[in-house]
This record gives sequence, structure tokens and C-alpha cells, in this order.
Amino acid sequence: MRTVLGGDGGVAHDHVARIHARQLAGRRALGRLGQLDRRAGMTAGAQILSQPARQHAPVGAQADPVHEAAPAAEREVAHPHLAGEQPTARAGGGDPLAAVRAASRAVHEQTGRSAGNGSLMRTGVVGLAFLNGDDAYYRCRDAALAISGLTHFDPLAGDACVLWSEGVRQAVLHSTPGLWRFGGVRNAVAFLPIERRQQWSEWLDEAEAKEPYEFQPNGFVVPALQAAWSAIYHTRIPERPEDHFRLALEAAVRAGDDTDTVAAIAGVLLGAAWGRAAIPEEWQRVVHGWPGLDAEGLAELAARIIA
Repeated sequence: MRTVLGGDGGVAHDHVARIHARQLAGRRALGRLGQLDRRAGMTAGAQILSQPARQHAPVGAQADPVHEAAPAAEREVAHPHLAGEQPTARAGGGDPLAAVRAASRAVHEQTGRSAGNGSLMRTGVVGLAFLNGDDAYYRCRDAALAISGLTHFDPLAGDACVLWSEGVRQAVLHSTPGLWRFGGVRNAVAFLPIERRQQWSEWLDEAEAKEPYEFQPNGFVVPALQAAWSAIYHTRIPERPEDHFRLALEAAVRAGDDTDTVAAIAGVLLGAAWGRAAIPEEWQRVVHGWPGLDAEGLAELAARIIA
């Protein structure tokens, strides 16, 4: 739900250079998502997000999430919003999962560009499926990498998904005060290949040193993650801590450029940290769209993933 709210809240300002606070106008501006969705349903990103979530829900955390997600991924890899015109997964027959991977790799080899922000927006829910078990962090890492690679072959996209999925997983499990709730993102740097750990630490440092709007364009996965992290980090936690969800999400929208995706990325981590109670009621009431999920349906879906 938090990712959907972030994405739908940002879509009204998508690809705007920067949005000032007076333009956003507090809750009412993000409340415009209701006006948009009553006509058009969820954003494309919100629709795509529900696929890995729905695939995790029926099978529980012990099943192989990559194979369970294969039918959804087949549709995603052929979706023009994700990676351009690509062959369908079943072209030529054979294993659909292998075909999806092959298509993703082929696009990367042909273009050299497969590190967009789409898989990061989509895989935050992976962390919910791996809350239990001594090896949960390894399974979360492997699932995030595998699912990201179905549509975004570049290892930087996979790295970002590992950081955010582990951040979500740890935020749900821990109730530490303040920004410590988000420490799983930093902790997950240790799960990345050793040759890229220093670079990702520096990118996170940069996000903490700059404002969200300074990371433009943010269609590339690195500045998208930096913009979302900056919005969370630079938003002061108020006297009522749960209000951090709304304030940081508005900061993510104000970052500008690919606003719906950046806000969706921020939203899943903020929601994991603060819970459903932090989401304004008026925002929850207007959540609806494909495939027929409203706020209650999304909450039920999350509960099924965790169970």
C-alpha cells in the first residue's frame, strides 16, 4: 500500500524538474491521487508492483520466489514501460523463466542500458517474505537479485534491490528509535560483492549530504535510490513519529523528475518502518485500481506474504 500511495501521489508531478512545498500543499496535493485514480486506476508502476507481491502471497516464504514469480515476470519483461520492445518469454518454447532471463540479458547486451529504476520500485515487497529464519537475510538477498534480474540485467539494479529489500525486512522486524529504523539499508551493503561495497557506501553518503532534488535525472537506479534515501534521511522525525511517513513521502515527490517511481521507492521503506497506522486515512480511502485491490485488499495481501 505504501508503495502504491507513493507512486500514485507522485504521478501528478511526474517528470517535473522540482516541486516546491507550496505547490504540493500538504495532504491535499497527494490526495489528488484519488482524482486521478477514479478515472484511470493505479499507475503502471503500482500495477507492476502487485505482481511479485501476489506471487509471494499464496506460497509463503519457504517456496522458491523466483519460480513462483515467473509468470508475472514474463508479462513484465515484454511491457514497453520496463525495457522497450522485447521478445515475449515463451518465444521459441522452453522454460519461461530461462526465456525471461535471456530476454533481459539480450536487451542489456544490445543497449548497454538496463539499470533503470523499475526493478527497485517493484522489489521492495520481497523483504516481507523473509522475516523468519537464521538465513533470512541471505534468502532475501538472493530473491531480490533474482527477481530484479528478470527485467533489469545490470548488476547495479540488483545491488539497489538488495539494499532496499533488506532495508524493508529489517524495518519491519525492529522498532529502534528515529532513523535507526532504516539502518537495514546501510547494513545490507555488506551483502553486496566486495568490489562494489565502497562505491555504494559513498553513494549513500552523498545522498545524506545532498537534498533529494539534487539527484536528477533519476531514471537511473542509483540517483533514484539516492533521491528516496535523501528524502527519508533529511526529513526530521516529528513529535508524532508516524508523521515522518507523510512528510518524507512529500519530500520524495518534491524531488522532481521521475516523481512517482522515487516516491514509490521511498514509500515501501517508510511504510515498513512506521506501519499502516502512519498512512493518513484520506489517502487510504482513495487507493483502488487494477487488479481490483483497495487499501484493505493490499493489507490482506501483505498479511498473506508474511504468514
